[in-house]
Amino acid sequence: MMKLPLGRGDCKMRHRRFMYKCAKCSKVYSDDDVPPNDGCGGRIDITPDLELLKETITQEELSSRNPAHWKYFELLPIRKKESIITLGEGGTPLIKADRLGKKYGLDNLFLKIETMNPSGSFKDRPISVGLSRAIEDGASVVISASSGNAAASLATYSARSGTKTIVLVPEKVPSGKLIHLLVLGTKVIQVKPTVPNVDPTTALLQEAYTELDWTPIPSFGPFNCFQYEGNKTIGYELAEQFEWKTPDWVFFPTGSGGLMSGTMKGIYEFKELGLIEEIPKPVVVQPTGCSPLVEAFQKSKKPTEIEPAENVDTCAGGLADPFPWDGDAALTYLEDAKGMAISVSDYSIKKCLVELGKYEGIFGEPSGVAGLAGLKQMIEDGTIDKQDQIIVPITGSGFKDLHLIKALIPKTPVISQSLEKLLEAVREYD
Repeated sequence: MMKLPLGRGDCKMRHRRFMYKCAKCSKVYSDDDVPPNDGCGGRIDITPDLELLKETITQEELSSRNPAHWKYFELLPIRKKESIITLGEGGTPLIKADRLGKKYGLDNLFLKIETMNPSGSFKDRPISVGLSRAIEDGASVVISASSGNAAASLATYSARSGTKTIVLVPEKVPSGKLIHLLVLGTKVIQVKPTVPNVDPTTALLQEAYTELDWTPIPSFGPFNCFQYEGNKTIGYELAEQFEWKTPDWVFFPTGSGGLMSGTMKGIYEFKELGLIEEIPKPVVVQPTGCSPLVEAFQKSKKPTEIEPAENVDTCAGGLADPFPWDGDAALTYLEDAKGMAISVSDYSIKKCLVELGKYEGIFGEPSGVAGLAGLKQMIEDGTIDKQDQIIVPITGSGFKDLHLIKALIPKTPVISQSLEKLLEAVREYD
């Protein structure tokens, strides 16, 4: 059994309290009656009573615990540590990218390597929380809508726990992703589109959990408020790994908005606990082929006025969310922290994917490296200074999208057994 890295604060875990209030209809819940969602279309916001935790959650106490997602148990909405389903997620490296930084003309570029999570993406953080809570609440069947990282993560943790899991995927999902899910024992259903610009998997998910009483665990806050909280631990880790200081910028590849808003929520909670003093400026980065959140930000729309993207077309499949389900929270944090939102081309995303591998030895997928494309764009337009301290999370592994990435690399030469031919082939790479 994996030992959870909880530390000396365990004895004080009973001194916790959470507040639950729907961001849309304002309905308030208690620990005893809060559901994953209340059906109104809004996210149930979960707020820990931080005053109760100020004696427990200190820099000294957190530093004494082993690096891992669940070292922050007191701040996550699970009732008992025995309920936790874990594969050792979290505690991912924050590295100083000297070679890539030099290429980009930066002195202080840092990368948060979320590809080191068990299923290869940051989604293991929210999904481990969402599934742990679902099992704690007695769920018999869980269901999700995703063709990418969230599906892989739920399949992974469901296999770990022995939970019956159904995943709805698009009709044209890549075969490699299907194989991954099926090997893990997930019941995978492909869904044909019926209404233009409407994700059929999400629409069917809504019907299924409403009519069949299955527990939804997609990576969207309005569908499951508990999983959303798992994103906060990225923010907690960034604060610790940056030695309780604050970088100038954090660049977030963004689809539904959960990564960015959840991470920022964690950073704000640490500030309220007195662990850090400043808040970094967040940058939302979306592909030009699907950028509803960027459009809303640039048009100064209210969080309730976000409109879905039409004719979605991007190589970054994990960011191809026509409607950003957690975009309301993302827009709020952008305004509060004086952040920015920009869109980037597929060409620039692909170029950064290759550069990341070549200069830092990190193999990311298009969705996982989009933050770098946003960074390069802001360097070129003069927004970023050479001395700025910058963090870019690399959120998903390149092994998840090999078919697309294959088109970005040179063909390997085939030679006869000849030293002369070998040297000739090596020169071709140069």
